[in-house]
Amino acid sequence: MVEIVIARFSTQAEAELTASFLRRHGVRARVPSFAFAESVGSPAGAGIGELPVIVKADQAKKAWKLLKRVRAGEFVGEVDSDNPRRRLGAQLSEVLLPVPGYTAPSRWVARAPLLAIAVLFILSLFGATVFRLLRVSLG
Repeated sequence: MVEIVIARFSTQAEAELTASFLRRHGVRARVPSFAFAESVGSPAGAGIGELPVIVKADQAKKAWKLLKRVRAGEFVGEVDSDNPRRRLGAQLSEVLLPVPGYTAPSRWVARAPLLAIAVLFILSLFGATVFRLLRVSLG
């Protein structure tokens, strides 16, 4: 049977938690060993790179739907639940969802240095002319 990488994680713990969550919901998921991860270019032993969570192709759609529910926050706040599936989903939510109160930086933050350089460049080209015109008109 063909297998599909359903998600990638930077740590073994995140990948194993995701695979465990999927298995609890009837999806046959696995995380390859460190040796496998390193052989495909993921230096997992060094703590960097990506560890894949792999599922059978015929269960991929169910796995994506489950992870979508986690990312939608369906399991948040269920850490103390008696239902092991919901408790595991809550733990996975804590890993996958952003920290409450965190706001991602605006896309303009990344462009601010370029904008500042452009303004300085334009001022360096035309700044003297603009200042002379202002002095004449004000003076």
